[in-house]
Amino acid sequence: MSKINPDLIRLFQVKVYKSIVNPTEEYLDKPINPANFRVSYSQNLAFNFELKNIRIRLEILLDGIDENEQMVGIQGDFGIEFHFHIENFEEFHETKEGENKINIILGTTLLSIAFSTARGIILERTQNTLLNGILLPVIDPNTLIKGLPAKDETMKDLPHDL
Repeated sequence: MSKINPDLIRLFQVKVYKSIVNPTEEYLDKPINPANFRVSYSQNLAFNFELKNIRIRLEILLDGIDENEQMVGIQGDFGIEFHFHIENFEEFHETKEGENKINIILGTTLLSIAFSTARGIILERTQNTLLNGILLPVIDPNTLIKGLPAKDETMKDLPHDL
């Protein structure tokens, strides 16, 4: 099994395609500072094996909650896309039963980088908003990987223009 070499990984593009702070009318009329935030997240991976590129889309939803874990009427909804080039991609790629797969070590490494980068982006995007600057929690990237169904339709070759 190959080891991750950070020198052979390049994050070459980050796109924020959704950044929404959404308060309800009730919240606007009577703002309540959330005691905490419920964080939901999902990911979508796609590969271009020929170009050695991987695209990761992260969807992150933040719901403001009170001390009783009831929603207070403020929400953040973010979508961020990350494009990576992996110079030694062939070392982490295999085909099993006709399906292209990547090694879980590479997947969790890239998801760690993407989620940490998203943390900074969301903190910056929520400063001076009703969300008041949100820091995403530190998570185990395996929880993002394990969220994939056994046969994921998103794991197909990307167009060559990625």
